[in-house]
Amino acid sequence: MNFLTGGGRISRQRFLLVAMLVSASSALAWQWTTYVHPVTDAFIIERDGYAVAVAFVWLQSMNAVRRLHDRGLSGYTVLVGLVPVLNVLLLLYLLFAPSTPTSNKWGPNPFSHPYRANVKTAFNSEKDRTEREAANKHFLNEDGSYDFDGLLHNRQTGSEP
Repeated sequence: MNFLTGGGRISRQRFLLVAMLVSASSALAWQWTTYVHPVTDAFIIERDGYAVAVAFVWLQSMNAVRRLHDRGLSGYTVLVGLVPVLNVLLLLYLLFAPSTPTSNKWGPNPFSHPYRANVKTAFNSEKDRTEREAANKHFLNEDGSYDFDGLLHNRQTGSEP
């Protein structure tokens, strides 16, 4: 994931993790700029400090934009964070609002995975079960157990029995 752009979606957990890492990194960078330059070089400290601040504000903003995309909102909503009281409400919203369950125009749900089975619908009807059994009958042994070696071989080669 590219942290310099606001494209895509991220979950609440990743948002919090990235926000904490960026905050800790910015604090360390600020300490480094004040440590490297003596106190007498106030101009250099100020210049480097502003450069560090701009870089980390950009990273936090792009993190918030990806989280807003996860909620199905435009990235421009991050501008609400410029208003003093609303910025706290926006942060709480980003931390606690759940992801939209389906894909949206910014991408799939961060928790969706093509190999993750939906347990509620895996065996939802007798008809589906019989159709699966009919499709896989050539992998059944005489005792009703599956022939996993044949199934694995056909999946690796892409051939049908």
